[in-house]
Amino acid sequence: MTDIEIEHLKEFFNIGAGGAANALGKIINKKVLIEVPKVSIVSPDKLVEQLGIADKLVTAVHFDIKGGFKAGILIIFDHQAVLNLASLTLKGFDKDIRSEKTISFIKEISNIMSSYFLNNFSKFIGKALIPSVPSYAMDMLGAVLEDLMVNYNKEGADIFFLETIIFNQEEKISFDFLLIPENGSFKKIF
Repeated sequence: MTDIEIEHLKEFFNIGAGGAANALGKIINKKVLIEVPKVSIVSPDKLVEQLGIADKLVTAVHFDIKGGFKAGILIIFDHQAVLNLASLTLKGFDKDIRSEKTISFIKEISNIMSSYFLNNFSKFIGKALIPSVPSYAMDMLGAVLEDLMVNYNKEGADIFFLETIIFNQEEKISFDFLLIPENGSFKKIF
């Protein structure tokens, strides 16, 4: 991919993250701001290094994408981010990260964030992109990533990585957003 194509992709990541922050603000009925996301393209062998420690326990939500290309979206939260986000939003939140209510909430927030990104990205490629129903995992970071690489990235194509921090007066919440192409998918677009 050329530098110009990469810059276009970064811009769509940024727009999608901004839309997600606005949507979250409406849900919690508070103003939510977003730091300019750090967008990078990472090779699979450097991904764990970029994200942290392989045996770190994380909460992750995954979507398959169909349509203009095949890929996976993975949104990764550390547990404190999940607790902070849920305590801002859920009434009577009991701090149980494994409860059905918390899991449902994280899946829905992830669905909103990925939808904003996909809507903008669809405009970029001129094709509709359709996300699957979200799947949820609470596991070690290395295990979550390995599972996705086996399904999508057998040839080691680059991965789009967005490190995002959203915040309001009370909380600062960080999460990582990955777009993992199926082998050759992005080459078809460009």
